[in-house]
Amino acid sequence: DSERQKIDLHSQSVELTRLRSQTSTHEKARKELKAVEETVTKELQSLQRVRQELMKEVQSRFKAGVSNEGQTLEAQKIAFLENNLDQLTQAHKQVLVLCCCWPSILANS
Repeated sequence: DSERQKIDLHSQSVELTRLRSQTSTHEKARKELKAVEETVTKELQSLQRVRQELMKEVQSRFKAGVSNEGQTLEAQKIAFLENNLDQLTQAHKQVLVLCCCWPSILANS
């Protein structure tokens, strides 16, 4: 009977060690995820500011009136910048989706 209790105690000790390790890993992942979320939030805010500044610049240039030759070049530049901005926005959205999925990925591992 004493031997059985020792085996049970050892088994519980091993399980406790495993659970502590798993908890530590989850805590570390949670902290890393929080840091990533903060970085994404800052980058997204920065992107929004750049977008607003770009739109103000575009509007002011159109209001100021550009020559016909200059308009074509400016329109091409604007289209290029808008396309890049859209691509950045999509990339940030994908990062946000990954951040939201990260906890479930960790839980399954």
